[in-house]
Amino acid sequence: MESRVDTRGWRTDDSVPISALHQDLLWRIFLINADMDNDKPTRHILFSGDQKLDLNVTFPDWKNRALVTTWSCSHVCRGWRELIIHSPSLWGQLIDLEILVFVQPRWRDAIMNRTGKSNLIVKGNVDGRKTNTQDFLVSILRDHWVRIQSLKVIINKAHAFPSQTWDYLCRPAPVLRIFHFQPVDIPLSVTIGPLFANNAPQLTDFQSHTIRLKLAASTPWLSHIRRFELSCPESMPVQNWLRVLESMPQIESLDLAWALDIPLDTETSIQLHLPNLQDIRLFDRLRPCVVFLAQITPAVGCRLSFLSEFSTLHLPQPQDMILAGQCLSKYMQNWFGNRAVTALSVSITHMIITIQEYQNPSFRSRPNFCISIGSVEPEILPTVFPIFDAFSSSAFSKITTFEFNVLLPRLQVLGSSVARFLLSLQFVETLQTVDGSLHHLNYLEETLRLTEDEPSELLPSFFPRLRSVKMLRRTDRISDLSQLEVEDILSFINLRRNQAPVQVLDLADWRPLKATHVLNRISGLKVIFKTVGA
Repeated sequence: MESRVDTRGWRTDDSVPISALHQDLLWRIFLINADMDNDKPTRHILFSGDQKLDLNVTFPDWKNRALVTTWSCSHVCRGWRELIIHSPSLWGQLIDLEILVFVQPRWRDAIMNRTGKSNLIVKGNVDGRKTNTQDFLVSILRDHWVRIQSLKVIINKAHAFPSQTWDYLCRPAPVLRIFHFQPVDIPLSVTIGPLFANNAPQLTDFQSHTIRLKLAASTPWLSHIRRFELSCPESMPVQNWLRVLESMPQIESLDLAWALDIPLDTETSIQLHLPNLQDIRLFDRLRPCVVFLAQITPAVGCRLSFLSEFSTLHLPQPQDMILAGQCLSKYMQNWFGNRAVTALSVSITHMIITIQEYQNPSFRSRPNFCISIGSVEPEILPTVFPIFDAFSSSAFSKITTFEFNVLLPRLQVLGSSVARFLLSLQFVETLQTVDGSLHHLNYLEETLRLTEDEPSELLPSFFPRLRSVKMLRRTDRISDLSQLEVEDILSFINLRRNQAPVQVLDLADWRPLKATHVLNRISGLKVIFKTVGA
């Protein structure tokens, strides 16, 4: 809920209805207004290095930030002022590092004094090059560490801080529940640890980026962690990470980036059961990722966001591909077999293959389930095409909408593994695809017919229940559909005329086509397109 109390134009006499609200309800409204998570993100100009920043430029919506709203409400009337001023816990959740460095020191001190002995919620982007922002963060960590309940800090130029600053993080944190600490530019040159003196009994949410940490399975504060996110400059062996995870029986969300050493082989020796783990995000090289994932049994319906890159230096070996297929297929079955997912998207470019749950672009956020395998050298990407064979047995009986985008030269062949995967999509009714993709579909289907001994009318075809095709327009596409691409559409429609005739062709993303009259001649086909001036 993102409500804000709008005090503009309000009178302070008893005739205003809001003045009759019970104090408990008013208090609830003030608490909602004091939630800094509802503040709009800061513009990147905060990290420009300019010592004299304009508040209106840096924070265009600064008057609606939680701290400013609460301050304004405390000046509306005597009743509101008494309720707000004498509420230390309210002010304690308003330590906005970005706004407080703009106000005069006496007002900043007044706000800190109003927090009394309450727990603190500290949040903001900090630039280490600016003396005032650096000093303020240091003072919070030095003088109020034991009161901090939530710390969400993004730091630019963290190396500009005195190295002893990070020692403040190594003291006991008795009330700390959320710890998000992210230097954005370079890894800190110092090793921080042991964090919280290994004493943070209430910590449930831990996020850290680019800082060196000493983690061990025996670390006490891991036992209550529900959300864990880490990208480290110093990786650890897969088995060490599994032992650390074993110390997090309540974990619900796991996000690791470049945290895994490359194991010597693909041996998997344990099976770690984490029944609460509902979300895994992993970004690393292929072998450590799949060796790690293969030894975890997460919650039913666990989502996976997986991104792996490789090069000729770390080219996947046959045993890597076998394990990757087995492991990723297991996670795919777990998601699609236990969720009401009806749409799937596959994208193949010269550098990356992506298989994910499809979401409508108009309300797309991060995909719920996503597997991406990429190569920094385009010529070796086809070495991972065989992984499609493992996905061919996945639970796709609910998939009725399929987005298939191929951005490859027309002469590049996708291969039989991709064809077998497409044959597993037997219930697709709607196909969405970008220009050029139909050429590859046509080629795969024609090749399949030529390599089989059965009569063509008896052979299985891609998408036997297909009824609608929508041609998507890429955002970088300037020209209209070419004659060659129109011929691809015609070939695709004609190939399935006898088995699964296409009933609707949607060209609404494109300007009026000269070839529309050709498409209109196809019996039973409804063509949707823009008219001139639309």
